[in-house]
Amino acid sequence: MKENPYALAGWLSIAAAVLLPPMAVLGFLLDLGGARGDVLRLAPLAIVYLAMIGCQTLFSIYVFWRLRSFLKERFSFHEVDTIIVWMIVGILVLTAVMVTGKVVIWLGVAKLAVVFFIAALFLFGIPLAVLSIVFAVKLLRVPSEWRGMKKPYCVLVIIGSALYATGILSPIAMLLDAAAGLILGFVLLRPAEELADEELEFV
Repeated sequence: MKENPYALAGWLSIAAAVLLPPMAVLGFLLDLGGARGDVLRLAPLAIVYLAMIGCQTLFSIYVFWRLRSFLKERFSFHEVDTIIVWMIVGILVLTAVMVTGKVVIWLGVAKLAVVFFIAALFLFGIPLAVLSIVFAVKLLRVPSEWRGMKKPYCVLVIIGSALYATGILSPIAMLLDAAAGLILGFVLLRPAEELADEELEFV
């Protein structure tokens, strides 16, 4: 059996998914601390939180870039090549806006600035959510069922992205995103022979 060139991407996809729930909890605690003026006392937590965001973002970008190669190499599927590139750009921009907004909130800057950053999150978040939905819909056309994992992954991405776009339902969306990341990780960890055999059965 050949070495799986996508194994690292698989493990990083799982790692990125595992980071999401604790990130959500830490973010909530820090926002609460910022509202109470306790942000300095919570500075160590803020450093951990920002480090987790950095790792999660870098892992996700690497996973999507390798997924692009995975789809082209194993299935000659090119329909999402450009979409993935734009998704990576969107992830970088949205992360930068989110981190800046979080720091502004923690420091208790003027409410007008907070409103500005919330508006910026929606401005960049909604297009990224739409891109993610289009990505998942196109991904359904891949000529393999990924051992039954393709459809659940795509459905989770579609629902999660729609919930992210609402803003209010982002915590639920984050859990769905984590589940999708786990599924994608398991897909990328599978040996090429398994997916190739399934593709022949599918045809």
